[in-house]
Amino acid sequence: MTEKLRYQHVRFRTYSPSSVLDVLMGDGPAQISGGFGGWQVIKRPKRISLTEWQGVDPTTQTIPVMFDGWTDERSVEPEIARLEAMSRASPGELEPPIVRIAGPIHHPELDWVISEIQHGDTIRRRHDGRRVRQASSVMLMHYIEDTQLTAAKRHRGRDDLTARFGHPALHRTVIVRRGDTLPKIAARELGKASRWREIATLNHIRDPKHLKIGQKLKMPRPQMGEVDSKVQAVR
Repeated sequence: MTEKLRYQHVRFRTYSPSSVLDVLMGDGPAQISGGFGGWQVIKRPKRISLTEWQGVDPTTQTIPVMFDGWTDERSVEPEIARLEAMSRASPGELEPPIVRIAGPIHHPELDWVISEIQHGDTIRRRHDGRRVRQASSVMLMHYIEDTQLTAAKRHRGRDDLTARFGHPALHRTVIVRRGDTLPKIAARELGKASRWREIATLNHIRDPKHLKIGQKLKMPRPQMGEVDSKVQAVR
């Protein structure tokens, strides 16, 4: 059974390795930033500029905390060490653990990683030098899983199906027509004009305006939803 979180406390929890730390909230509220915007304007001569989303940095959150053992002269060094351990990779692990947080903070439903811990001026130490009160700030970053490898595995599975049912598992080729541009080809062949950069990258085209009539262009492989619908159709 999970222990109830005390009033005005923040809970940091990791599952691999398993660790839990409850610490008093410090001065001021948790501050959140990032995760918004990401739009850029693309100029077009004599036309209204385009807006294109380039992506954004993950959301970050800064939580002030207070390690407090002052009333009973209890050392808070073990608690500080536990928090710092949550920001480092354990022996045998390639990266630090994912952290879940609870309390008077933002987005407790998200996965986080600790990006930085800052310890302020020590408020009090015992006669042996150990800290009994320490104000700190914990900086966290929204953990975004790398899905590229997973997507690649799924694509391999879809390619096997498309080859089995007679659909192209390799890149198909189209011929450039009079008046064609990369966005126009992307809209016609891929259903989205915004995918023209994929065509440019695949065909090593530096100048998207420099196309020749009759030129052969390789098309990107169908996206997962497109392949699924085609495979279902032949079934």
